[in-house]
Amino acid sequence: DGKPEVVVKNVTGGGGVVGYNFIAERSKNDGETMGFFTFSPLAQLLKDPVIRVTYDELTVLFGLRQTQMLYMRKDISPGMTKPSDIAKASGFKFGGLRQTSTMDIRSRMSFDLLGIPFIYVTGFRGLSKATAAMVRNEIQVSFGSAASYYASIFPTMVKTGEALPLWQYSVPQPDGTFLKNPRMPEFPSFVELYKEVRGKMPSGKHWDAIKFLNRVIGTMSRAVVM
Repeated sequence: DGKPEVVVKNVTGGGGVVGYNFIAERSKNDGETMGFFTFSPLAQLLKDPVIRVTYDELTVLFGLRQTQMLYMRKDISPGMTKPSDIAKASGFKFGGLRQTSTMDIRSRMSFDLLGIPFIYVTGFRGLSKATAAMVRNEIQVSFGSAASYYASIFPTMVKTGEALPLWQYSVPQPDGTFLKNPRMPEFPSFVELYKEVRGKMPSGKHWDAIKFLNRVIGTMSRAVVM
């Protein structure tokens, strides 16, 4: 009759992994169930047992690009007033989802490349759990997408003066430039912050890996699958 019933089920956790497992193991292969999840290619590449399906077992309908960024509490010692102040910090706790999460790995490599010591706390079952931990000051730095930032972090922590943006990941272009989201000027790109802190362009194996992940995840950070 042209008016199909749509049932929405929220399957959260694991940076999309829980959702992919659900589609593969619990939905009927009849073309009537689809999922919209975070794209998590490293979990498959690193053979993480948490993901029990491979992407070639699913039908990828299309992908969406979304800016991803980090943010931090302002009360990190000795006090953060601008993004580049993170270079003065040490011993803060960075919260992630799991060791094979693309954002976990990219963020950890970024801090290592900057030479900033940190304590890695992982295992949060979704960004909402990490956000709650950040509000309670159990972690001081975390990450998210533009959607999660403006829905959760900005109204609860940035507007109240408890947190501020750290950096956004821009997408490498064929001409060697980096495409930054112009709608989020409060977030410097990682390259901009690195140049401000270290006075030069990033380089080396860590930077090559970060650029690769920026290219992969920056092109398709969300996937719609069946």
